[in-house]
Amino acid sequence: PEPVTVPADNVGSLAISGDGKSLIYSQTSQSNSLWRIGFDPVRRLAVGTAEPVGEREKLFNFSFSPDGTQLVYDTIGDTSENLWVMRADGSERRRLTSDVYRNRGPQWSPQGDEILFFSDRSGHYDEWVIRPDGSGLRPLTNGAKLDMQGAIWSPDGKRVLAGRFGPILELDAQAKRPVTTLQEAAAIHQVSGLFCSAWTNGPDGSLSACDFAVAPTRYEATVYSPSQRKLEHTGVYGLSAYWAPSATVAEAHRALIVTSGSQCMLYDRVEKRARPIFSVGPNKLIGVAGDPNHTAVRLKYFQSE
Repeated sequence: PEPVTVPADNVGSLAISGDGKSLIYSQTSQSNSLWRIGFDPVRRLAVGTAEPVGEREKLFNFSFSPDGTQLVYDTIGDTSENLWVMRADGSERRRLTSDVYRNRGPQWSPQGDEILFFSDRSGHYDEWVIRPDGSGLRPLTNGAKLDMQGAIWSPDGKRVLAGRFGPILELDAQAKRPVTTLQEAAAIHQVSGLFCSAWTNGPDGSLSACDFAVAPTRYEATVYSPSQRKLEHTGVYGLSAYWAPSATVAEAHRALIVTSGSQCMLYDRVEKRARPIFSVGPNKLIGVAGDPNHTAVRLKYFQSE
């Protein structure tokens, strides 16, 4: 076999001409960008016009710092899958990791002192943490058979709910050494593949607005209540789930915002139905998050073109 290199990131539908001297192929290219749009927490509607933030680049998963001034993101699909940090307005971009490994799914800690991510730097995917200045890199897991994926922080920053292709694990985020005894998260043995999620204090002690793999190729937005050992299904499928900003404390966990294809959906847990709040069609939504500093209720999301 001899390689044939063409100037394209992704190649498909290859065909060779009748005389064998030429070939034709299709190619796909993708650029992602960060956008923001207003959100009315009373009517639970997107308001205003979407505005771009920063420049287009290869980025996928993202997380905001607790004060909302910065974000960290990965570059899945790039030649070098490193983590980057930039200000929320897209300025002052800097590389957080600089290596040949696949560094993915960054999540800023509630205290802002560490960033959680998963990486294959140990030869297999494990959970790692690093400080925002690039120091203090340490593993939380170390196991070839764990096959760790995305993870999220508990609200107090002491625990981590870690996804994998298998039972979801609960980890000690402050452990000095990688975990050796696995602690499976209660009540969710029937699902695997925690993805793009948010763990927050809820009326029953703790809740997670999560996307779980409930089918081999689909992710469903669900709500996990550890204290009640309960998994609440929504029937809404998409790439990320996020608690919708609320106007009152009583309604803090009433609705979820879910990205589903080109649609941004709002799922009402009381009415048990979903409705679209905006669309980026024919482009695709990757993820969405609310402004953590609450100076203005803004939804920020990555859009794939």
